[in-house]
Amino acid sequence: MKKKIVVLKDNKIFRTKEAFEDEDQKKLILIKEGKAELLTKEEIKAIRSRKLAEEKQETNYIITRGDNYREKKVELVPELTSAMLADNSWEKNAFKEFNPASKGL
Repeated sequence: MKKKIVVLKDNKIFRTKEAFEDEDQKKLILIKEGKAELLTKEEIKAIRSRKLAEEKQETNYIITRGDNYREKKVELVPELTSAMLADNSWEKNAFKEFNPASKGL
């Protein structure tokens, strides 16, 4: 009614134009294609107020392998014992890093 596409006469709706271009659909297609910056703030506000679109924030993370990456989980031994020194098993084991700043138990 606002764009004078149809008219109401005697409780019946009649077309005033045979064909028309849907501007809102074009705006929504621009938003879908990721070209929302081509629209003005007023147009975006009008689309949001009519609940045709909503703004969402998306967060992406990139995960890469770090320095200590291992294919299989390795049990880290917390401390060197005299038994390990006696049977030379300390050469095969991986040890936790020593942290002198920790208060301990």
